[in-house]
Amino acid sequence: MKKVFSLAFMILLMSQGVVSSGQNWFEDIDDIDSQTVGAVRMEAMIIEDSILKVDVVMDDFKKPVLGVSFDLLYDEELRFLRYEPGEYLEQGGMPIYMVSESVDSSKSSGFEVVTNKSASSVSLRDEYLVYGVTLKRDDSFPLGSGTLTSFYFELGDGKDFQLDFRRGVVSTLDTVRQDLDLVAWSNAVFDRAGKNITEDFDQDGRQSEAGKSSFLSNNLGSFVMGGLFLVLIIIAYRLFKMRRLSA
Repeated sequence: MKKVFSLAFMILLMSQGVVSSGQNWFEDIDDIDSQTVGAVRMEAMIIEDSILKVDVVMDDFKKPVLGVSFDLLYDEELRFLRYEPGEYLEQGGMPIYMVSESVDSSKSSGFEVVTNKSASSVSLRDEYLVYGVTLKRDDSFPLGSGTLTSFYFELGDGKDFQLDFRRGVVSTLDTVRQDLDLVAWSNAVFDRAGKNITEDFDQDGRQSEAGKSSFLSNNLGSFVMGGLFLVLIIIAYRLFKMRRLSA
């Protein structure tokens, strides 16, 4: 009997150690993010109550960047106005830009997603932006972070506005032009205040899986150790009861 309680007490101490140390039980998953060579994401702000300015940000690139290209699919409640170059590649020389509007003939982008608790729907236009920029061979290729470009959209009547990257490529120059692997591209949904609400809700309007996994990773140690402790207490009680009956 004493041995069972001693074992249960040891497991309880172990569980407290795991919880207090803040150990991440999903370190292998987190390591995937640490292997990326950089990230491309979006930030937004509202101008004069009716213009959405979207900055495309290059984030923490560990290899020199020669050029970037992508399609930008945007909400049907947005109307594209113009773009402005950012400082990221401009600091390296005289970049060459190519920006145009195109039409998705397959209409594969015209899907609906639920983005908030009020279940408002967001649909992407069949039109999308084709963006490309490159430095020349003799230019200086930047590292690190900075704003690549800014897009300006006129706001429509919607509550939420979705923008998605597609066919994103970041290239470098190592003897010949090469596309960089392990670049993290982040799509975005902005509200009318320019706040990024992408992380709050997934496409079905539920709490995002990232939030769920974060809660699980922070509490898994307590769940496991607490369950083992409860099982040992039940076993100890039953052994104690059997001894009393046999006596």
